[in-house]
Amino acid sequence: THSVRTGVMDSMLIFFWVCAIALFEQRKRHASFSYAAGLCIGLGVLTKSVHGFVPLVIIAGYLLLTKQSAEFKTAPFWGMVGLSLLLPSFWYLPHFFGNAEFFQIAVKQQIFDRVQGKIHHPHIHGPFFFVQAIYSGFFPWSLLAVPALGIGCWLAIKNKRHALTLLLIWIVSVFLGFSVSKMKVVWYMNPLYPAFALLIAASGVWGYRHFKGHARYPLIAPLIVMIFAGCAATSLAANYSRVSERVEKLPLHVFSDYLLRAKLDDYRVVFYRMSIADFDYADRY
Repeated sequence: THSVRTGVMDSMLIFFWVCAIALFEQRKRHASFSYAAGLCIGLGVLTKSVHGFVPLVIIAGYLLLTKQSAEFKTAPFWGMVGLSLLLPSFWYLPHFFGNAEFFQIAVKQQIFDRVQGKIHHPHIHGPFFFVQAIYSGFFPWSLLAVPALGIGCWLAIKNKRHALTLLLIWIVSVFLGFSVSKMKVVWYMNPLYPAFALLIAASGVWGYRHFKGHARYPLIAPLIVMIFAGCAATSLAANYSRVSERVEKLPLHVFSDYLLRAKLDDYRVVFYRMSIADFDYADRY
């Protein structure tokens, strides 16, 4: 239900996440990339509250683990942090001081109550719920996730592949961060998939280059190509089936379509004591 086809905020949030981390990775080319990353983080916060700050956590963890903590003292880093805070403050501060219920709704209810499982009780799940969610949501590429994690860790440690370290921190931060919350829904793992896709691709390229023309294991390189081709074909077939299926509509949408077709000159619609529980898809809200 939370995909690019449904136009939810999660898709835009993931876009800003990817932009922020990609721009940060290019920071050594010019300081402006760090500032642009900060703007993307700020836009992510404007899109979906504190979830937008996750790239900042990923970046900080990456700098610490790769022994680049000296960047914490640089102007571009603090410029990135400052912009990530300044941009959303233009919206949050007026609401915080001008609306007495803002903190109760936007912070306590939407953040702390979700983490503690005090709301949306049908979505309270155990600590390993996201394992199945990733397997189903990222299938068939999820079959390659564990080997890719192993290869990625090995290359990151042995060959000092910092780009892979960044992807691994990204994956671990999202998985563990959202696993802490008692309330869990499958689309919480959506921000993890871009990092997994890059990690799987990098692992596949390394495997192909390593075994190409190998005298002892000549069939491994062709096998890697066949596995990736099979996964790609399966993904494309599943995506085509998804985008070509008939879109399901809620009763409210059906009624609005009826009014549109009626082409009445003047009408009024009154919803009396309307409850979300009356919808057929109440479990999705």
